[in-house]
Amino acid sequence: MGEEMIFRMNEDGKWEKVEEPYMTIECQTEDDFNALKAAIDKQRPKKPEYQADGYADGGLVYDTAFCPVCRREFEYNINEWGCSYCPDCGQALDWSTEAEEEEQNDD
Repeated sequence: MGEEMIFRMNEDGKWEKVEEPYMTIECQTEDDFNALKAAIDKQRPKKPEYQADGYADGGLVYDTAFCPVCRREFEYNINEWGCSYCPDCGQALDWSTEAEEEEQNDD
């Protein structure tokens, strides 16, 4: 067998080779590794993509959102926004707004 390589995801969401991991998960095949990586990636929340489809008070109204992975549509007016995971693909979703993030960083 060749040299064993161990990778971990850093804070930026990028994979890096590590010399001394704190936990090891063995993958027998590259397909197993890719399946494991996909499962881990789904646990990192991603922001939905928003789409405006009308105007109110002279500005665009963003009342439709899409899962960034599978493009499942979420409608604001039927109270689907706020679910933690996409019900179709399982991707973790981050519904926080820029104002909320700035407020958390100020604390």
